[in-house]
Amino acid sequence: MAATSAARGSALGAGIWLGAASAVNLGATTVAGLYLARLLPIAEFGRLAFVLNAYLLLVLVAGLGLTVGVSAEVASGRSRGAAEVWENVAALAMLRLLTAALAVACGALVAALSGDPLLLLGTVAAASYIVQDFVAGILQGLLRTRTVSLLLVTQPVSYLAVILWLQPSRAEQVMEALVATFLPSLALAAAVVAALRLPWRRPTWGTLARLGRAVALSGHSYLLSFLQMGFLSVAILVLGALGYYAEAAVLSIIFTLVRPMYGIWTAVLAAGYFPRLHALGSLADPEARSLFDGFARAAGALSIPVGLGLAVFAQPVLALLFGGRYDGFATYLAGASPLVVLLALEGLITWTLLAQRGAVWASVALLARFSVVAAACLVVAVVPGSAAWCLPFLVAGHVIAGAVGVLLALRRAPGRAWLRLPLRPLLLSIAITGAGFVGLRYVVPPPYTAAAQFAVLAVVGLGSWLIGLYPLLSGRVPLGLVPARSGATIVPRRGEPVR
Repeated sequence: MAATSAARGSALGAGIWLGAASAVNLGATTVAGLYLARLLPIAEFGRLAFVLNAYLLLVLVAGLGLTVGVSAEVASGRSRGAAEVWENVAALAMLRLLTAALAVACGALVAALSGDPLLLLGTVAAASYIVQDFVAGILQGLLRTRTVSLLLVTQPVSYLAVILWLQPSRAEQVMEALVATFLPSLALAAAVVAALRLPWRRPTWGTLARLGRAVALSGHSYLLSFLQMGFLSVAILVLGALGYYAEAAVLSIIFTLVRPMYGIWTAVLAAGYFPRLHALGSLADPEARSLFDGFARAAGALSIPVGLGLAVFAQPVLALLFGGRYDGFATYLAGASPLVVLLALEGLITWTLLAQRGAVWASVALLARFSVVAAACLVVAVVPGSAAWCLPFLVAGHVIAGAVGVLLALRRAPGRAWLRLPLRPLLLSIAITGAGFVGLRYVVPPPYTAAAQFAVLAVVGLGSWLIGLYPLLSGRVPLGLVPARSGATIVPRRGEPVR
């Protein structure tokens, strides 16, 4: 019993450290992004958004998802032979270094052909992150949580400090700062690895036969992460490649405001929802069904106020965060606001399918969503003069694609039941909360400059939120859009008894 309590305490402490480090990481990155959006000219911020999205996708693609695999390899050393494990880790490290070098080589080639150093700087930053992340994977496998937390915060905090001190005026200066701030983080990673004196073993040809296990372990996570990140990145990359930097800046601002709730919600699902549902098994189990229903209600409770707030108060939100620079694009932010709810529901369904061994079907739904956006980007790329109308077209394309992804994901793999979302309380909560926010907009019209107006906005907005979400949180409103027929059952998976 004492050992179990100690293990639980250790796991809780690790979670607190990693959670705090992730919060600092996200906070520093967000503040830096907002500061740069206010500081840089719109076209320069568009160039920066283009290269940063290329950097993020390159990190994902060139990383091959090996961090999960190496963590599992190192952790398994406690139950298998250490020699074999460290041969595998050394081979994975060589593979990771090779992909980092290839990324830099590709960036150098593009820079030489285009004469623009931005992509080269982006690939150098991506290579630096790839190496740092691999070391973090090793430390996670060794349960060195505090060191991993320190690695998580060193680079983004240094980056924010340099940006605030430098006050750059061009995208190249920002990327140079990004590359430079990886140096202390990489130095710390190298020092930690040297101090641990790990029992490295030179990989042999036989090691290659074992690498598939580590790579395959993170295969689904790798594919799903790419499809999720690409959904909000591909349009910015296309606009940047076409030279539509102002449009890329606006779209980046919109996604910056739409994305944070989704990132927080995904972390909650990964840490608190997925492990419990995976342990419970089928949704035919009443406890599993109750868990899903509770998180479905929570998805609405978190996303509905944020989405409606962005829709109704788009202009004052942009004015408050960006000093009036992007006020003219409030209509586009209001149009993109349904993505907040759609992304929250998609995250819940994706993690549910993963826990229910439906990763293939989740991948199909996300691939369809990505394909809709890619098709919209293709139209923008091939039609001349698309800069005049691409923003409303791409915003509408993303919302339609988000709805397509949710609807396809709701159709579970063949032979399984539909995932029933709490549609009736969701719709009722949206209607009530929306009426409250719209009414508030006319009760306290913009501009929201005086402290008294902000106070009224906060008090009345909180009241609208609580009243609107009561049907969703109370559990007194039936879940289904249509009441279930008498005797209806949930279709179980093959081999499971019908309940």
